[in-house]
Amino acid sequence: MKPFLILLFLMSSLHAQDVLFMRNGEKRPGRLVGVDDKAFRLEVPLPTQPGAAANTASVSISKNDVSHIEFAADPARDRTLESAAPGQLREIGDLWLKQLPWLDIPRSPAAHIGCVFGDLLLKTEKREDAAKALEIFRRAEASAWDDRDKMNARQGRLRAMVATGQAKDAVKEALELAEITENPAVLIEAKFILAEADDTALRKLVEDNPRWQEDIHVIPEHARLYHQSLDLYLFPYLFHGSATLPAARGLWGAARIYDFVGEKDKALECARDLVTIYPDSKYAPPAKQYMESLPKDLLAHDPEKAAREDRAKAPGAPEKPRKNPIRKKPPDEKTHGKKPSEKSQ
Repeated sequence: MKPFLILLFLMSSLHAQDVLFMRNGEKRPGRLVGVDDKAFRLEVPLPTQPGAAANTASVSISKNDVSHIEFAADPARDRTLESAAPGQLREIGDLWLKQLPWLDIPRSPAAHIGCVFGDLLLKTEKREDAAKALEIFRRAEASAWDDRDKMNARQGRLRAMVATGQAKDAVKEALELAEITENPAVLIEAKFILAEADDTALRKLVEDNPRWQEDIHVIPEHARLYHQSLDLYLFPYLFHGSATLPAARGLWGAARIYDFVGEKDKALECARDLVTIYPDSKYAPPAKQYMESLPKDLLAHDPEKAAREDRAKAPGAPEKPRKNPIRKKPPDEKTHGKKPSEKSQ
């Protein structure tokens, strides 16, 4: 790191201070404003006379004398990060630059902020932003002090690799990750990366082979990508339904696959489940828009509603098993539906 890379930012309140815990047992409160390889620079208040303007001084404290740091709490910043949207790219980017010098310091929020920033960059779906996200994720993965932040950064890096045309390497790593991890969240993310890769490959296969149904060499690959992408997209919904964001995201991905191959009834089923079960997710609005675009006669067909009405007419009857939206035989439509206008996220 460059000597004394200065970090200047306003404290959220007078009582929100960084605290350096010294190895001799002392505490040094103040505002961290810089760091280099050997020392921290801490801004501390100076004694003042009553009525006089407050003044501060910057002191250098050797890293060897510091046991650990307790960074100032910032509830406003945390709320911003929790609800961050692409329209806040500049704001989150500024937070990342301010916290970057503390990336490898234990208890620093820098890596978490970097991951949020990287995710927002990927959502723009711009190649140049994806390249920026890849660099941020790589840096966070290499230097983050918290294992959760490292894993989040790794997952983000794989998504950024796919977005920058490095899907082959990303898929290979995601497969390895899916094989070794016991963490459900990590497994879900690895499967989503694989689902997106199969989704992209399926669309490319059809684009390159518009008469794929007449090619005995292409049909098996089409079926494999179709089933595999659906299974991967629907994994969190079927096995980790309480994980709202991944489950809703997977349902939306599955709906778009069904729509692409012309299985609009299955796409509608996924969209309905998404809107009904996860109405507050960010994937509910596009699912609603998709449903509104479908023919009225298709919308009128609602197997689940009919099943509920049947149960209501026959009290005490056993609950009918829920229909699994995964199609078990390949589609036999001669043409695919219109190419989706919105890419799965």
